[in-house]
Amino acid sequence: MMTRERNLRDSLLNTLESLLADEFDRFKHRLSYIDYDGRENIPRCQLEEANTRFKLVDLLCTFYCEDGAVNVAICVLTQINRRDAAAKLTEKALGPSQTPGTSAEDYRVKYRKHIQKKYRLIKDRNARLGDNVNLNSRYTKLIIVNKYRHEKEREHEIMAVGWRHAEIMSEQAHSSITIDTLFKPDEDGQTPQIVVLLGAAGIGKTMTARKIMLDWAAGRLSGV
Repeated sequence: MMTRERNLRDSLLNTLESLLADEFDRFKHRLSYIDYDGRENIPRCQLEEANTRFKLVDLLCTFYCEDGAVNVAICVLTQINRRDAAAKLTEKALGPSQTPGTSAEDYRVKYRKHIQKKYRLIKDRNARLGDNVNLNSRYTKLIIVNKYRHEKEREHEIMAVGWRHAEIMSEQAHSSITIDTLFKPDEDGQTPQIVVLLGAAGIGKTMTARKIMLDWAAGRLSGV
């Protein structure tokens, strides 16, 4: 096998190995009906037999040849919303000089713009039919505490009245964090990979999640 063909196979294998199990399944499923250059698709029975990354690479290269396999993979990765992997595979296979506008950074910029467009406006139940409002103008800042509180603590907060309730709210306000520091590295320098929002129904978790996505796309979050 020639060096270039071997390199393409290696790049393809590395890309498939970066996929999670469900992403790998969706990748295979897309292969069964993708429209590539008017060619026939790989039969489902053959895709089912290719139950490992190695086998699928061999199947793709046998069916489409190495160059075609890479092009098909890039197409499918884009369709399953793994544009980052598609960009990396493109750069490895063709080189950054041959792929203007398709680098990982280019895809990142495009994705941020897509997120801003998707989450910038929200439906307003009090507005006229079809009218939307800017999320930033309607978002209500919540008190976010970055530690889990036991049930007893939450019960005391709910039952508290008068000055005690005001005191609790003041304590939480001083120990709270903001959206822009939600992903800030901790004392060990580790950036949170997963953030779970907990709170009562209707308190604004969904709106906060949308606000986080919008602020991330605008580059206002620390650490990400």
